[in-house]
Amino acid sequence: EMLFAAFSSLSILVGRPVAHAPYHAVPQPSMMLGLADNIFDASALTSSAEAALAAATAAVQPLAHQIETLTQELQSTTSAAVESGLVAFAPAMQSAQAASHPVLDALAPVLAPAAERVDAAAAQWALYGMDGQTQAFVVGSSLLLLEIVREMSTADLEPYPDGKYDSEAARQYFAWRPVEVVARTVELAIRSGGFAMALLSDWLAGPETLRVNGDARALELARVLTMLGPTFIKAGQSASIRTDLLPPAYIRGLTSLQDQVPPFSSDEARRMVEEALGQGPEARALLASLSPTPIAAASLGQVYKGTDGSGRPVAVKVQRPRMSRQIALDMLLIRDVLAPLASLLGLPGDLQGTADAWGTGFVDELDYTAEARNSAYFNANVAKGALNGSVFAPAVVPELSSRQVLTTEWVDGQRLDRTDAQEDVPRLCSLAMSTYLEMMLSDGVLHCDPHPGNLLRTADGRLCILDWGLVTSIEPELQLTLIEHVAHLTAEDYAKVPSDLVKLGFVPPGGEKDIESSGVVEYLTDVYSTWNSGGGAAKLDVPALFARVQDLTAETENGLFQIPPYFAYIAKSFSVLEGIGLSSDPDYSIVKETLPYISRRIMTDP
Repeated sequence: EMLFAAFSSLSILVGRPVAHAPYHAVPQPSMMLGLADNIFDASALTSSAEAALAAATAAVQPLAHQIETLTQELQSTTSAAVESGLVAFAPAMQSAQAASHPVLDALAPVLAPAAERVDAAAAQWALYGMDGQTQAFVVGSSLLLLEIVREMSTADLEPYPDGKYDSEAARQYFAWRPVEVVARTVELAIRSGGFAMALLSDWLAGPETLRVNGDARALELARVLTMLGPTFIKAGQSASIRTDLLPPAYIRGLTSLQDQVPPFSSDEARRMVEEALGQGPEARALLASLSPTPIAAASLGQVYKGTDGSGRPVAVKVQRPRMSRQIALDMLLIRDVLAPLASLLGLPGDLQGTADAWGTGFVDELDYTAEARNSAYFNANVAKGALNGSVFAPAVVPELSSRQVLTTEWVDGQRLDRTDAQEDVPRLCSLAMSTYLEMMLSDGVLHCDPHPGNLLRTADGRLCILDWGLVTSIEPELQLTLIEHVAHLTAEDYAKVPSDLVKLGFVPPGGEKDIESSGVVEYLTDVYSTWNSGGGAAKLDVPALFARVQDLTAETENGLFQIPPYFAYIAKSFSVLEGIGLSSDPDYSIVKETLPYISRRIMTDP
């Protein structure tokens, strides 16, 4: 219609009206020739064009108005349809969200550790100058996917179903998780290998480089052990006290493991307390009083300060989540990979048996109800003896404790290595030695984690022993043999040492002749005499000592020396105590320190 109106205007100019026709009518050639004949003046043509343009504009305006109206109607109709669709779909969306909540809740325990692994991977790669972000994303995403698949397929399984150390159960558990085992193995190799190569580089550069880089390497070792988890943190804590074996830089670096273990989320800790203790009035009062952040974070848990229902200050220890699985894998690798490898390299003793003994005590630490029983047993024995009033363990609050939450009385005190009363440290070291000898040789239950963070001096001068999760039992027959052996050492009666070693399990039965013919008695006499003089292992050539023991083992048909599994915890406890003594007295002698107790037992025992 618009085109027809335009042609009608032009036909008026040429005197040839166009008959009414539909909008698609095409002008005839004669009409166009007539138009050309009549355009003889430019001004007339311009006026005619303007008139035609005006007519065309007038014709288009209604069309534009119709298009605008149609567009508005379409928008209105579309908006109404979309809104109606959203209203109709809203219940379905809400149902889908509600249905997804259990799935997300179930995946939360998997997603959180996976995210931590990604962060740890990035930190480790950055430590060795690699592109942490890219590699952490790729490897972390793969581990996350595999972790979800494993958890969804065997989410109801535990590495230790009975809550006790069981290497065979752990082996079967991780047989379904080969990727996790390989990933952990590679992680251990990368982290420890990087540090070892850096240390080797310093050693090759010379003693001055070793000295200059000592503090940096020690802090790097502490970071690596921290990232590797509680199994290796425990090892570092034990080593950090040996001032006679490690350079001062490494003592400073590893000491941070006792105080600066990264805490886990306090929200997660509160959730665990609430889940473990329930909703009773005592539990609610305790939960409401907990400090917003942990007072201390250790390798297996962290401690908060709070009050019980009566307002009495208490310490609340909360176990780290998912500890059983992490410890189970590390202990499996130590037992089935590292121990056989160490044996192949010539390290003597039943190393797998030692790993089993260590694993048994380590897993027992995860049961806080057993820890409560251990400390109560110690306090009961102390109350009956000469140490009453001098040493104690914090009293447990049983109604506010469970397998993963332990509540005890709050004890104000200072660590032995940081106490303001340094002049009192030798007395406390002697008291600690008497206490541990009494535990080992009389009570039969030995506290096996006496690092400085667990030994406090109270304001009234008493010794407080914390953390009773790791203990070992000593049978009466073994107690008697140990007493006799220490008596022979203190009396310098070294001729009876070979027989003692057989009774204690360090030498296989029938090995007395091998000891006599190998010259080991003379060698051990020199070692014991040096040790008896004080100063700890610093006065011994430890590498030469180990080399000589390996030679003696290789020279005999069935091996001369072996380390009995029970001895691992005894050695750990007393080496830590000796280290504390050496920190205050460079000439401290642990052998001489035992003399008063051994003399009393020899005089009074039947």
